[in-house]
Amino acid sequence: MRRLYEKRALAPGYWADYLAIVNLGSIRLGELPLLDIDLSLPPSRRWLDAGEEYRDWIRDLIEVAWDEMVCELPSRARPLFPFLRLGGAAAGRMARLLGGAYASELRGLCRASGAPFGKVFLLNISYDLHQLFERGGQACSSASFCDARGRPILARNLDWHRPKSLGAYSALVRFWKGNRYLYESVGFPGFVGVRSAQREGAWAVTLNQSPCVQSRVDLSQMPACMHLRAACDRASSYGSLVRQIGPWRAMSPYFTHVVGTRRDQQCLMQNIGGHYFHHEPFAWGLAQTNHYLDRADGARVNLLAGWRKGERCDRYNLLVGRLRRRRAKTLEDGFGVLRGWPITHGGTIQQMVMRPATGSLRLRVRR
Repeated sequence: MRRLYEKRALAPGYWADYLAIVNLGSIRLGELPLLDIDLSLPPSRRWLDAGEEYRDWIRDLIEVAWDEMVCELPSRARPLFPFLRLGGAAAGRMARLLGGAYASELRGLCRASGAPFGKVFLLNISYDLHQLFERGGQACSSASFCDARGRPILARNLDWHRPKSLGAYSALVRFWKGNRYLYESVGFPGFVGVRSAQREGAWAVTLNQSPCVQSRVDLSQMPACMHLRAACDRASSYGSLVRQIGPWRAMSPYFTHVVGTRRDQQCLMQNIGGHYFHHEPFAWGLAQTNHYLDRADGARVNLLAGWRKGERCDRYNLLVGRLRRRRAKTLEDGFGVLRGWPITHGGTIQQMVMRPATGSLRLRVRR
C-alpha cells in the first residue's frame, strides 16, 4: 500500500499562489472562483447565481468526487452508492440529514447547476463518510501565534484524499446578509458547508479531522461541515463563535481551531461525541493535529502507536517545536511553520494563513 506521507520535494508548479486582501468585501484573488451568497434570501435561492455561473465546475467536481470515492472507499460502503443515485423520496430522506435550510440550499444549487442531488449530497458529507468508514491517519494541521502587535494569526493545511484533485476546484465563498458583508469561506463550488472561514475584525476558524476513537458517527445529527457553517452564520464575535460551536453534537467528531483579534483569543475545541474540551493558548501559541485526544478524566490519549508505520510521524510535536523556535510574527512566517514534510505532503490541497484583525488571507492551492 502506498505510504500516506511521501517524503519528497513537491514538483515545481505544485502550488498556485493567491493573495487575498479582504476589506469590507473587496478582494483580489487572481483566477480563483468567487461565489457570493446572500443569507437574507430564502435558502432555496441563495446558491442560484453561483450554481448557474459555475455549473461546469460543479458538474466536473462531483463526477471526479463520485468516481474516486466509489473506487477507494471500503467495500462495506459500496451499498450506499446506489441509494445516492436515486431521486425523489430517497433524496428527501437524505436531505433531512443536512438540516432544513441547508437541504433547501442544496436543492436550489442542484436546480441551477443541473447536477444530480445524490452526487452533490455525497460531496457535502464526504468528511463524515471518511469518518464513518475509515480511521484517522493523515489529516489537517493548524497553528496559531501572534504578530508584533499581539494580533492572532491562524495558519492551516487542509489535507484531503478523496477526491485527490479537490484543491484544483478551490473557491472563495463570501457570505452576505443584504448589503452587509459577514464572512468568507475557502471552499469549493457545490459545497455549502465550511471547513475554513474568517470574519474581518472578529474571528477565523478551521475544522480539523478528529479520529473516531471515543465516539461513533451519529447519522441523526447534522454533518460536521454544516454544523460549523451554522455556527459561522450566527457568530459576530470570537466569543459568540466559541459558544455556537460549543458542546453541540455533529454527525461525526471534529476539532476546531479558533482565533480572534486579541492575544488571549486563541483556542482549540474538541467536539467528540458527548465530550467537549476547550484549550487556551500557551505563550508560544497553539498547534492542532489529530494525534492526540483528551479524555474526560484529564488524561491524554496518544493515537500514534496504533497507526501504520508510514503514518506515525508526529506532526503535533514538530509544529510545537517550530512555534517555540521560530518566533513567528508575520503572515509569511505562517507558511514557514507549515512548510515541508510531514506537515505538508502529497495529500495537502490547500495552505492558508489568516489574520482576522485585519481581514488578511493568504491562500495557496494545489493545482
